[in-house]
Amino acid sequence: MTTAKATTTTVAATTDPEKADDAVTKASLALVFEEGAFPDGWTVSKPAEPYTTKGIAIDDCFNPEGGLLAQQPLGSAAAGPTMKMGEVPFFISTWAVTFTSEDDAKTWAKSMTDAESIECRRSALEGNNDFEVRQLEVDPTSGRVGEDGREAVINFEFVENGVVGATMRVDVYRKGASVLTVTMQLGGMTQEQADAGTAVEAELRGLVLGS
Repeated sequence: MTTAKATTTTVAATTDPEKADDAVTKASLALVFEEGAFPDGWTVSKPAEPYTTKGIAIDDCFNPEGGLLAQQPLGSAAAGPTMKMGEVPFFISTWAVTFTSEDDAKTWAKSMTDAESIECRRSALEGNNDFEVRQLEVDPTSGRVGEDGREAVINFEFVENGVVGATMRVDVYRKGASVLTVTMQLGGMTQEQADAGTAVEAELRGLVLGS
């Protein structure tokens, strides 16, 4: 008579992801533009991502696996909703992350302007769509980089059949160990409407950065 040997199944222990200190989470949340801070007429186009309950998505461009951003604990990042200016195709979204040191914040902010990172982002935006996405160079003497804590400016334009249909501008700011990105995407509109939207962005940015 043959007796079968008992088998043992080992279940790997599960651990909760590392969580950021409350102070870190609050520092990031304090930088993003909340829905209630926008003037009347602005509406939510896309709700804010819940970074206190989910991690920062891995991508090949700005958050590669094993990279500096990917190492940050749960809750170190925060996002505001994507807001739209009435019926005008002017969109503003914000995202922030707080690192353990200013050096890490500087390093990651600088990495966003690496040629490879920008080309990766441009290609991802273009995807398999019918339009072309072009990066626009920023004049370093324009004064936009280096003022009010701004570390970088990244500009794209969306071109279809030779016509620019929309533009996207990503401003990268640093406040101590925190990095804030402000993304503005503009479709067809008058200069007056564009000026009104950028004025709102400047006011809200001044409130969160203290500039």
